[in-house]
Amino acid sequence: MKFPSPRQVFVSAALACPALAAQAATVYASSPVAQPERPTDNAYNVKFKADAGPASLSFVIQGHDTIDGDNCCIDLFLLTVNDVHLFTGTWDLGGGGANRTIFDSNGAQVTWYPTRREVAITVPITLVQGRNRLQFTYESPSMFEGSERSGFEGIGNEGWSIGHITVTTPD
Repeated sequence: MKFPSPRQVFVSAALACPALAAQAATVYASSPVAQPERPTDNAYNVKFKADAGPASLSFVIQGHDTIDGDNCCIDLFLLTVNDVHLFTGTWDLGGGGANRTIFDSNGAQVTWYPTRREVAITVPITLVQGRNRLQFTYESPSMFEGSERSGFEGIGNEGWSIGHITVTTPD
């Protein structure tokens, strides 16, 4: 019995699924090390130059101390790309509460890692020609969906960091 070569297998797979043949070009990549811990009610901005077109943004959020999901002390993560709000979510990253996607305009893929207190997110985005801006924000509102919440508690209780930020475009 004759087995196909690895090249024949790859070519057959690529013909059956063109996405396998496509390569992605990285237009921005942060250090694999997460940014320093920051308090909620704080944003982290990334600016980079790229050509206009479709892209994919991936990143990892890490909770420090007691970042809350949807409970009395809710903490909200917001993603804005080129001044367009794309995503809002809340997760139990040490503080309890329900995990919830509140707003998702582009079909983000969200993976929660409770033991690591991390959330990995990949979301399709659209880049503009030239300078692009990503804004990652955590908020601790004192009022949410008509009910009082605890609001800002400070970095001694709630901190977060972001890392592994990567923007890729189809090649």
